[in-house]
Amino acid sequence: MDNVNKKCVIASNCPANYYADYLTRACVLKCSGNFADRSTKKCVDVCPPATYGDPITSFCETSCSTGFVSNLANRTCVSDCAAGLYKNPKSNSCSSTCVDPNFADDTSLSCVPICTSNPLTFASTSNGRKCVSSCLVSEWHDLSSRKCLTTCQSNTYAYEFNRSCVPFCPGPSHYALGSQCVTNCSVQSKYSDDTTRTCVSTCPIGYYKDPTTFKCVSNCPNTYYKSDSLNSCTQSCP
Repeated sequence: MDNVNKKCVIASNCPANYYADYLTRACVLKCSGNFADRSTKKCVDVCPPATYGDPITSFCETSCSTGFVSNLANRTCVSDCAAGLYKNPKSNSCSSTCVDPNFADDTSLSCVPICTSNPLTFASTSNGRKCVSSCLVSEWHDLSSRKCLTTCQSNTYAYEFNRSCVPFCPGPSHYALGSQCVTNCSVQSKYSDDTTRTCVSTCPIGYYKDPTTFKCVSNCPNTYYKSDSLNSCTQSCP
């Protein structure tokens, strides 16, 4: 029914910008409770393939309004995906998995390039590109990139206590040796330097290698003497 021209018409003959509403059996400017399909000039419950019912415009659209993503299951635009699905910025749709460079984040229910810091999670490729609270036992938690890594990146050290990659080894008992944090530098005949928290072969100026503790000390133990030439504590002067 065309109320504008006061005549009965088929859907395709509704006036311009009007749509056939089968609930009211009239040509309407806005569909009641469903979406206007421009291609058929009808109000529809399910939009045609490759289009999605947009609650902002009330039309079947090829792309959803800002803040909405397409739900492929029922061809509608939604602000939040159903359980088990994530907002995928690459396809602007709800997806069960995320693709590179994104990871599935259960906090925001979105595919994100960096996992959340609150709660602290790490990007894992061993779990189907997901943000996880704990990496596999064979992996390291990289606090800077928030990723699960098989080896720590350069300029970070593997800290065994919580399987994390740290920019410096925590005191007072750990020192950087190569790419790891260790408690005993003497395993490689090195000395612990408290000024840099590293294992060193030569102590900094003003410090001396203590053979009794394998530490760099400013004062040698009793019965030992400071030797600048040897950079060490010695029991007899050279």
